[in-house]
Amino acid sequence: MGDERERFRRLNQPLLPMGRVEDIFPAGPGGGAVPLRVLVPAGAGAGEALPALLFLHGGGWVIGGHETVEPQCRHLANAARAVVISVEYRCAPEYPFPAAVDDCLWATRWVRDNAAMLGIDPRRVAVGGDSAGGGPAAVAAQQTRDAGDPALAHQLLLFPATSMVFDTPSYTENDEGPFLTRPMMDRFRALYISDPAPWRDTRASPARAEDLGGLPPATRVTASHDPLRDEGAAYGRRPCRRRRTGPAPQLRGLYPRLPVLGRPHRRRLRGAGLRCRGPARLLRRLTAAGARDGAGLRRSPYRMNLLRSAFFASSPTRSRTSAASMVTVSPPRSGAV
Repeated sequence: MGDERERFRRLNQPLLPMGRVEDIFPAGPGGGAVPLRVLVPAGAGAGEALPALLFLHGGGWVIGGHETVEPQCRHLANAARAVVISVEYRCAPEYPFPAAVDDCLWATRWVRDNAAMLGIDPRRVAVGGDSAGGGPAAVAAQQTRDAGDPALAHQLLLFPATSMVFDTPSYTENDEGPFLTRPMMDRFRALYISDPAPWRDTRASPARAEDLGGLPPATRVTASHDPLRDEGAAYGRRPCRRRRTGPAPQLRGLYPRLPVLGRPHRRRLRGAGLRCRGPARLLRRLTAAGARDGAGLRRSPYRMNLLRSAFFASSPTRSRTSAASMVTVSPPRSGAV
């Protein structure tokens, strides 16, 4: 696995300057340290309590780490003016399920308990992840809700893996990529959960939870040419037994490019007729005051629905008045400008 992990690490973007980058190694639930990388945005004031985002890397629960998501995390931190904390959870096959989800839930609680040391606002702690990391992020939100912990401020789920069953149409449509393929997902799953029995465990498949009500507001991003597309889209459409936390105003417009991908990924997708860009543009669209009516978002061939994320609001009380939003990145129609 060492060679594969190194190749995955190299598929990345240049690093942006930050206010501070610090590695810490608190003892986690497995008895060993869980490495955390704290990324403080450029220009952060001394003593300022910023919002925080725990970010869980993708990589099929097998590969990935701080280095594979650090460029994206730096973009997120600077664009959102938030402290982003990358979690290097235990990976398979050395540490199979449920080690990853245990580490992620533990890290969520540890960060909030140590907010003063980290210089963050404990009332504005969000959790997020991309691909395989999106599943444990969703699980952490469900488990903190079920345990009666203080509510998280937001979920940032970027093309999340929310089901281990692999039975959606997008797995058939995108069996051969263009980037993630069905055989790749089959191999990752075999290394992470070799026994099919736990595939329907809600810690492995958060989309199978009976109740999705009472969860933090969420921003979900799905990509059209991705086996994970349908499960990510369906996750937010599930009925909720509990009353939602607020109304669901949406911003309609157009989003130009796929977020959170490095340059080698972009070259591969361009070869398939797709375009892509890092996540900073998405965050600026979410937070720009002038974007409420979708102004300036209609020049690209990619459609989206966006809700301004409560996580990035300056007042923590606003985090209780938002509902989930979704961004679906799709290929351009013929002749689109």
